[in-house]
Order: sequence, then C-alpha cells, then structure tokens
Amino acid sequence: MTKVVVDTDVVSFIFKNHPIGSLYDPELAERVALISFSTD
Repeated sequence: MTKVVVDTDVVSFIFKNHPIGSLYDPELAERVALISFSTD
C-alpha cells in the first residue's frame, strides 16, 4: 500500500468534517496517511 505524508491542516479538516477535507478524498483513497509533527 502506498504511503503519503499529509499536512496537519488536511487531517484537521478531515476530522472536523469540514467541506475542504472532502477535496482530499481522491488523493487519500487506497493510501496510508502519515502525519509528520515536531515537539519542543
């Protein structure tokens, strides 16, 4: 399965069921979404 790094804004839109989040559905279909973040 293909992996793709997803921006945290995109993940936020998806989890909030924001209309913008659905625009990414075709790009994320059949892929494993990875989230990169940093901590201080």
